Amino acid sequence: MNFKNQRKFRFFYEDGFNGFTANDAWQYMEIRGSRGMLYPYSEKEIGIQIKRKHFSRVRLAEQIPGSVKIQDADDLIVFRVPDSAFEAAGRIVGAYKKRTLTPERRDAAMATLARFHSAPRPRPTDRA
Repeated sequence: MNFKNQRKFRFFYEDGFNGFTANDAWQYMEIRGSRGMLYPYSEKEIGIQIKRKHFSRVRLAEQIPGSVKIQDADDLIVFRVPDSAFEAAGRIVGAYKKRTLTPERRDAAMATLARFHSAPRPRPTDRA
Protein backbone atom coordinates (compact mmCIF):
# COMPACT_ATOMS: atom_id res chain seq x y z
CA MET A 1 0.00 0.00 0.00
CA ASN A 2 1.37 3.37 -0.97
CA PHE A 3 1.00 5.72 2.00
CA LYS A 4 1.49 8.77 -0.24
CA ASN A 5 -2.04 8.33 -1.62
CA GLN A 6 -3.68 8.75 1.77
CA ARG A 7 -4.38 12.28 2.94
CA LYS A 8 -5.03 11.95 6.68
CA PHE A 9 -1.77 10.90 8.38
CA ARG A 10 1.84 12.09 8.17
CA PHE A 11 4.22 9.55 6.69
CA PHE A 12 7.95 9.19 7.12
CA TYR A 13 10.66 7.16 5.44
CA GLU A 14 12.70 4.50 7.19
CA ASP A 15 16.27 5.27 8.12
CA GLY A 16 17.48 2.80 5.47
CA PHE A 17 15.85 4.68 2.58
CA ASN A 18 18.53 6.25 0.39
CA GLY A 19 16.28 7.86 -2.23
CA PHE A 20 17.74 5.94 -5.16
CA THR A 21 15.09 3.22 -5.12
CA ALA A 22 12.24 5.39 -6.41
CA ASN A 23 10.22 2.46 -7.77
CA ASP A 24 10.14 0.74 -4.39
CA ALA A 25 9.85 3.86 -2.23
CA TRP A 26 6.47 2.73 -0.84
CA GLN A 27 8.21 -0.17 0.90
CA TYR A 28 10.22 2.27 3.02
CA MET A 29 7.29 4.41 4.14
CA GLU A 30 5.99 4.30 7.68
CA ILE A 31 3.35 6.12 9.66
CA ARG A 32 4.47 6.76 13.21
CA GLY A 33 2.16 7.22 16.15
CA SER A 34 2.21 7.69 19.88
CA ARG A 35 1.38 4.01 20.52
CA GLY A 36 3.14 2.30 17.64
CA MET A 37 3.72 2.40 13.91
CA LEU A 38 2.15 1.36 10.60
CA TYR A 39 4.18 0.10 7.68
CA PRO A 40 3.33 -1.50 4.31
CA TYR A 41 3.54 -5.26 4.71
CA SER A 42 2.64 -5.97 1.09
CA GLU A 43 0.65 -4.25 -1.64
CA LYS A 44 -2.63 -5.34 -0.03
CA GLU A 45 -1.73 -5.53 3.66
CA ILE A 46 -0.50 -3.25 6.43
CA GLY A 47 1.80 -4.15 9.30
CA ILE A 48 0.96 -2.72 12.73
CA GLN A 49 3.57 -2.49 15.48
CA ILE A 50 1.99 -1.78 18.87
CA LYS A 51 4.00 -1.11 21.99
CA ARG A 52 3.27 -3.79 24.56
CA LYS A 53 2.39 -1.34 27.32
CA HIS A 54 -0.75 -0.34 25.35
CA PHE A 55 -2.49 -3.65 25.99
CA SER A 56 -6.00 -2.34 25.25
CA ARG A 57 -4.83 -1.33 21.76
CA VAL A 58 -3.53 -4.86 21.23
CA ARG A 59 -7.03 -6.16 21.97
CA LEU A 60 -8.49 -3.69 19.47
CA ALA A 61 -6.05 -4.85 16.79
CA GLU A 62 -7.05 -8.47 17.45
CA GLN A 63 -10.68 -7.56 16.73
CA ILE A 64 -9.98 -6.20 13.24
CA PRO A 65 -11.38 -8.68 10.69
CA GLY A 66 -8.54 -10.47 8.95
CA SER A 67 -5.83 -9.50 11.45
CA VAL A 68 -3.05 -12.01 12.04
CA LYS A 69 -0.53 -11.77 14.88
CA ILE A 70 2.92 -12.12 13.32
CA GLN A 71 5.26 -11.47 16.22
CA ASP A 72 4.91 -11.29 19.99
CA ALA A 73 8.15 -9.75 21.25
CA ASP A 74 9.16 -8.38 24.63
CA ASP A 75 8.48 -4.73 23.86
CA LEU A 76 6.00 -4.80 20.93
CA ILE A 77 3.42 -6.91 19.17
CA VAL A 78 3.15 -6.99 15.37
CA PHE A 79 -0.05 -7.63 13.40
CA ARG A 80 -0.80 -7.97 9.70
CA VAL A 81 -4.15 -6.51 8.61
CA PRO A 82 -5.83 -5.91 5.23
CA ASP A 83 -5.51 -2.41 3.79
CA SER A 84 -9.28 -1.91 4.09
CA ALA A 85 -8.69 -1.44 7.84
CA PHE A 86 -6.29 1.47 7.30
CA GLU A 87 -8.35 4.05 9.22
CA ALA A 88 -8.89 1.71 12.18
CA ALA A 89 -5.20 0.84 12.26
CA GLY A 90 -4.30 4.53 12.28
CA ARG A 91 -6.58 5.15 15.26
CA ILE A 92 -5.15 2.17 17.13
CA VAL A 93 -1.53 3.35 16.92
CA GLY A 94 -2.43 7.01 17.48
CA ALA A 95 -0.96 8.05 14.13
CA TYR A 96 0.22 11.63 13.80
CA LYS A 97 -2.19 13.56 11.60
CA LYS A 98 -1.29 15.97 8.86
CA ARG A 99 -1.69 19.59 9.73
CA THR A 100 -4.79 21.09 8.18
CA LEU A 101 -6.00 24.67 8.14
CA THR A 102 -9.55 25.90 7.95
CA PRO A 103 -10.22 28.31 5.07
CA GLU A 104 -10.49 31.21 7.55
CA ARG A 105 -7.12 30.49 9.15
CA ARG A 106 -5.54 29.99 5.73
CA ASP A 107 -6.83 33.39 4.57
CA ALA A 108 -5.55 35.03 7.77
CA ALA A 109 -2.11 33.46 7.29
CA MET A 110 -2.00 34.61 3.66
CA ALA A 111 -2.97 38.15 4.70
CA THR A 112 -0.21 38.21 7.32
CA LEU A 113 2.30 36.93 4.79
CA ALA A 114 1.21 39.52 2.23
CA ARG A 115 1.50 42.32 4.79
CA PHE A 116 5.10 41.43 5.65
CA HIS A 117 6.02 40.67 2.07
CA SER A 118 4.84 44.08 0.84
CA ALA A 119 6.51 46.04 3.68
CA PRO A 120 9.33 48.27 2.47
CA ARG A 121 12.77 46.89 3.17
CA PRO A 122 15.69 49.14 4.15
CA ARG A 123 18.22 49.60 1.41
CA PRO A 124 21.96 49.49 2.07
CA THR A 125 22.22 53.25 1.39
CA ASP A 126 19.45 54.05 3.93
CA ARG A 127 21.30 52.55 6.87
CA ALA A 128 22.64 54.88 9.50
